Amino acid sequence: MPIVKSLIRKMEMTFIHFSGPVFSQVSDWVRLEQNVKNGESQTFYKRLSNLTSSEEVLSFISTMETLPDTMAAGALQRICEVEKKDGDQGLPKEILENSIFQALCFQLEKEPSQLSNTSLVTALQALILLHVDPQSSLLLNLVAECQNRLKKGGLEVRNLCILGESLIRLHSSGCVTLELIINQLQGEKLETFTPEDIVALYRILQACAEKVHEHQTFLNKINNFSLSIVSNLSPKLISQMLTALVVLDQSQAFPLIIKLGRYVVRHVPHFTNEELRRVLEAFIYFGYHDRFFTKALEYRVAAVCLTLDPEVVCRVMEYCSRKQILSKPILNAVAETFVCQSEKFSPSQISALMEPFGKLHYLPPNASALFRTLENVLSLISIIFHPKHY
Repeated sequence: MPIVKSLIRKMEMTFIHFSGPVFSQVSDWVRLEQNVKNGESQTFYKRLSNLTSSEEVLSFISTMETLPDTMAAGALQRICEVEKKDGDQGLPKEILENSIFQALCFQLEKEPSQLSNTSLVTALQALILLHVDPQSSLLLNLVAECQNRLKKGGLEVRNLCILGESLIRLHSSGCVTLELIINQLQGEKLETFTPEDIVALYRILQACAEKVHEHQTFLNKINNFSLSIVSNLSPKLISQMLTALVVLDQSQAFPLIIKLGRYVVRHVPHFTNEELRRVLEAFIYFGYHDRFFTKALEYRVAAVCLTLDPEVVCRVMEYCSRKQILSKPILNAVAETFVCQSEKFSPSQISALMEPFGKLHYLPPNASALFRTLENVLSLISIIFHPKHY
């Protein structure tokens, strides 16, 4: 019988709370063997990457004769990856109550001091992304062990970055712990950071924005180095970096903003609604505009305007209005979208959407339908919200 299944048989009931369900705990856990060869490890991760559901992952690890902590953390990370594809929800109850999943979590909780740095922070990151109860003994033990190693200065760059972002998501740590992470990262060579690490560093600094003046020298160094990695950033990382630059008010980093703007152009078709909104807000904040970006934006808006989030549509219009960009493809698409889907927009969004038409002195081809729809919406609003009389 595989060792994972045999261990589950030994479980005695006790209480660990994970967003509601009750979890079992092992009374006499036998440590899983750690001497898996590199070839076996590679086979494991290759097989794991091909699994597309939590059930498949749990079924796979239940057949393992041994499951080192690095593989246990990897399995938990894969569960996180397949679950997050369906949105930002927590784990289904049937997964939380699955005996294999419980055994997997308990293995990581039992002796966190024995976990490798990578296994420790990977497990913590996955559990937080899966919305495990922050007060569960599992998460509390992992966080405590991470903080203990942090104070001893025993975490590598990648692990420091993952820990910082995890603590931000957990909302359990103020700037004190994050400051310790920042101080340790300052002592590392930026050349050893991956693009993901650099963006994580920006986001950690963003979480301590009120102390940005204390880190400006370090930020200047990061801004200058980031010029060399822009071409390697994904759409998600570019949008996150731009947002951090806004929050940190890095107007002096305009060479970086210009280079990000040039590379944004190729990613416009691939941005999610949220990522595009962040990019537009950054460009509006820094006063940046580029005719190639505008052209790419025209193609995107004209093609998918009906599927864009109302807030993104408003940011598109604000971008055109602020920079006095009379883009007929964008204005026409937005006008058509409002006529077809006026119910999607709030009163404040309608105001933001309509203002650029007047400011740019432009009447779209469907002007009569646009203003008729606007009148109907305003009539409905006036019925629901009566004006105050003073």
